[in-house]
Amino acid sequence: MPLARDQADEMRAKTTIDTLVMLAAGAALLLWAAPVRGTIATFDWSFRHLDARAFRTGLTVPGAGVEVLPTFIREAAALVREANVDHYRLSPRAAESDWFVQQVQVLAWPHTQSEDPASPVILLREPVPAGCAVVARTEDVVLARCP
Repeated sequence: MPLARDQADEMRAKTTIDTLVMLAAGAALLLWAAPVRGTIATFDWSFRHLDARAFRTGLTVPGAGVEVLPTFIREAAALVREANVDHYRLSPRAAESDWFVQQVQVLAWPHTQSEDPASPVILLREPVPAGCAVVARTEDVVLARCP
């Protein structure tokens, strides 16, 4: 039984649409494959050259990775540790950066941040206020006791 003309046209249109969809999918796959091949090659190189023992040591050794932090953050924490104070506070300027606050808290631990006015204050690249006594100083950071 021959197909009606409408049915034949409908089948031809469906075949054309299916062909276009397949061509588009093939083109997308070709465009996607090149970056993916590069990414897979990078991961492959990384896994072959990964030193698992050094990686594990970096995760378990206290203070590992500190060298990547900016000098002024390491200096601020070092001043607190060396002055052997239990608590410290941050000047308003130093406390502006949440990231700075967090990094100093991590590095200075177990010395904790406090709002107690008797605690020494960390000044970051700012002048020492009148009446404050400098406890320790580096190029960028000052630890001072202020009344």
